[in-house]
Amino acid sequence: MVYKGKVLVAVEVKGGKGSPRFRVNERKMKRIELAMNVFLKKVKLDFSEVRLDVIEVTDEGIVHLEGVEL
Repeated sequence: MVYKGKVLVAVEVKGGKGSPRFRVNERKMKRIELAMNVFLKKVKLDFSEVRLDVIEVTDEGIVHLEGVEL
């Protein structure tokens, strides 16, 4: 997780053939959400925004998807 200012961002990086971003499914997002909740309880900081970004790495290049939702 990364935070800058008042924004907390969990970043999931996926690579491989096709569209790796589709491997960030509901189960994976739930696990990330749980990890973010644990982090938020430990750091006790106030964030104005919390989001999940996915970085997709393929032979064609790198794509950064911000604010991914199911």
